[in-house]
Amino acid sequence: MVTYGAPHLKFGSGAADEIGYDLSLTRARRILVVTDPGLAETGTPQRVADQMAQFGIKAHVFRIF
Repeated sequence: MVTYGAPHLKFGSGAADEIGYDLSLTRARRILVVTDPGLAETGTPQRVADQMAQFGIKAHVFRIF
């Protein structure tokens, strides 16, 4: 038998600004952010990756296609 406890979901205005803190609670140290070219052009994936760095988390943004 396998039991899986899904993590809490957070969405809405300002949610991306809290991702570094939330991930730090899990002791994450390296994160891969996967995005497409359209979303990457908005700068949001890189902004999220930069926010994680404030908590000692190395994030790499990977653009598909």
